[in-house]
Amino acid sequence: MNDITKELMKHIGILEIELHVEDPKYSRQVNVDSFDLLDSLENLEYLLSDVDAARDFHTLGGWPLLISLLINDESSVVNQNVTTEAIVSQGFFSDDIRMAALWAIGTAVKNIEEFTDWSIEQVNIHTGRTWMNVTALSAPLLILQEHQKFEYLTPEIAKLQQKCIYAVGSSLRGNIKAQRYFLDISGPTILVHTLHYLVSEKNGSLLRSLFYYGVR
Repeated sequence: MNDITKELMKHIGILEIELHVEDPKYSRQVNVDSFDLLDSLENLEYLLSDVDAARDFHTLGGWPLLISLLINDESSVVNQNVTTEAIVSQGFFSDDIRMAALWAIGTAVKNIEEFTDWSIEQVNIHTGRTWMNVTALSAPLLILQEHQKFEYLTPEIAKLQQKCIYAVGSSLRGNIKAQRYFLDISGPTILVHTLHYLVSEKNGSLLRSLFYYGVR
């Protein structure tokens, strides 16, 4: 086992701890007194820019855990692996955490064509009311919808939307399957509604910022 694999296992272990995984595989790799989720996600994003590291992260089971950070609900649980019915509980995560997770997701899926199918892999999540299937492509769109009801778009929300568009764009680039799925889940309509609000004069600077950072 090389050092990068050990590092990936540690990051997955941190996700397992934060998500209260019932049957964790890698949490023993973590010093529970000194880890920080945001720092872990930022380091993970850097690792996922490497093709081999991204592939290993997915193989080790980190992908559904990473996606689950995007869905905020006080009584949510995530079916980490449908075949083994391993259940992951989760709650609310800050916008900083969700931005870091979005950045890591976008970095991973844009690596090579082999990884493009990850963007439409289903993760089964219970929201406290019903079970729902989400993917690395649909979850960022749910965040965009979540903020469409706000009367005023703050710079903090704009930054979160930037990362959503980055993750969506990374999934769609050169990915026919994801593009079809994007159409099926009304992705264009969600983006139009998001951008419509930003076109107003008071949000013009935020719109420019959104496009500048969203395409990076």
